[in-house]
Amino acid sequence: MRTSCPNLRFELRTLNQTVIRPCLPSKLVLDLDSTAETVYGDQVGAEKGKNPHKPGRKSYHPLLTFEGQSRLCLNDFLRSGNTHASTDAASFLDNTFELLGGRSVKYARFDKGFGGEEFYSLWEGKNIGYVGKLKRTQRLAAQVQPAGTGNDLSMKTGLSKG
Repeated sequence: MRTSCPNLRFELRTLNQTVIRPCLPSKLVLDLDSTAETVYGDQVGAEKGKNPHKPGRKSYHPLLTFEGQSRLCLNDFLRSGNTHASTDAASFLDNTFELLGGRSVKYARFDKGFGGEEFYSLWEGKNIGYVGKLKRTQRLAAQVQPAGTGNDLSMKTGLSKG
């Protein structure tokens, strides 16, 4: 017999935090990521989306937060495969901060799938430094200039070297 447990997800995440808390450093580094998880069959919520491993297959596209020094998973959120990396990222982070309960965060790292004003404002509002990889767009290219040879880029700052 199956019984309903409406708070099970939060209770399991809280239990996870209790178990891993002694293994975490005093100042956390948050690594955000998303990944495509291919499914076989007709699982609920799986959709065709960008799946680099198995193009055209149904998948999930979970959000994940790891602690960057210990590599322990702090939080996760399962989403359908046709979801963009940054979709619901701000609310996911709010949930992550709630689970962390005021623990000190040094900075955060994320890849080019994350971004947007709401996302960056969240970090800045909490005075948490962040570094992220940016997708090269025409708008970004107009704001940077070549620095030396190759594909190295530096921001136009108006500051001189020396």
